[in-house]
Amino acid sequence: MWRQGMFVIPFMTRLGITNSWGGWSITGGTITNPGIWSYEGVAGAHIVVFRLVLLGSYLALGLYGPGIWVSDPYGLTGRVQSVNPAWGVEGFDPFVPGGIASHHIAAGTLGILAGLFHLSVRPPQRLYKGLRMGNIETVLSSSIAAVFFAAFVVAGTMWYGSATTPIELFGPTRYQWDQGYFQQENISKSWCWASRKSKFIRSLV
Repeated sequence: MWRQGMFVIPFMTRLGITNSWGGWSITGGTITNPGIWSYEGVAGAHIVVFRLVLLGSYLALGLYGPGIWVSDPYGLTGRVQSVNPAWGVEGFDPFVPGGIASHHIAAGTLGILAGLFHLSVRPPQRLYKGLRMGNIETVLSSSIAAVFFAAFVVAGTMWYGSATTPIELFGPTRYQWDQGYFQQENISKSWCWASRKSKFIRSLV
């Protein structure tokens, strides 16, 4: 956030934000009443809005919404229902819907605390220069590294399936498709396409 702020401050200034809650102004003067829309105020507004991810936990828990879509691996019992957060090891199971609610609660709470920390702490000049926070390449490369893990998890859950990608809404996963997940019963009854095709060919001969 520090590094991002180094690039956001000029854009905020272009929109007319020139004062800080710290009592300074970008023009060099001293400010006694900067008002709500200062540099910190704009950052705080974004943090508050972004932390509405807690709203996702209310929806998943069914407190202020219907809940989330919960289904089984075969896509037979899918329905919208409220779920309880899973705070134990089972919350890391991608097929446990309770992990979605607990993740929203934890991410929202941690995000609010991290936002308050970044609003009250500034990086020293030595750290700023050492990490090259003013370099756009540094910001972009660190951002890519930060989101790579999340992208890897999302790709894996889309491939193998999870509680966040019910097959009634997203269709069968590639893993289910490759394993013939829904063809086992048809194969046992000889109703699969290959079986019917072979029977048809034999009838012609």
